[in-house]
Order: sequence, then structure tokens, then C-alpha cells
Amino acid sequence: MAIAEVVKSHAPLKRLALVHGASSEVAALEALVADIDTQNAIIVTDMGPVVGAHGGPGIIGLCWIEV
Repeated sequence: MAIAEVVKSHAPLKRLALVHGASSEVAALEALVADIDTQNAIIVTDMGPVVGAHGGPGIIGLCWIEV
């Protein structure tokens, strides 16, 4: 996935989170970013209701804080 390459170009990271709304691609994206250098464990969590309502089922994304 292209988003994984974007995140890798910003490493090392302080934090990295994978957020989703019932996406079937969670495991695949998590595997692609598992080797990114982060100071904290990668967070995998559900998308919030506001963004999720606009994005719909299957939405998936990455959020990060750079060092």
C-alpha cells in the first residue's frame, strides 16, 4: 500500500497508529508497517465516529508523530 511507503519515509517516529472502520485490510497494513522504527508500540484502533461516518465502512488510515 502506498500509505505504508509514505510513513516509512518519515521514520523514525515517536508514535504510529493504524485506525480503521471495519476494514478487511487491517492485518495487511499492520504487516507492512510492523518494521518501522517507533519509540512506542504501534497502536491499532477503531476509527472515531465522526471521521468514520464520513469515510464509511472499510476506511483505514495511519497517523503518526515524528521524532
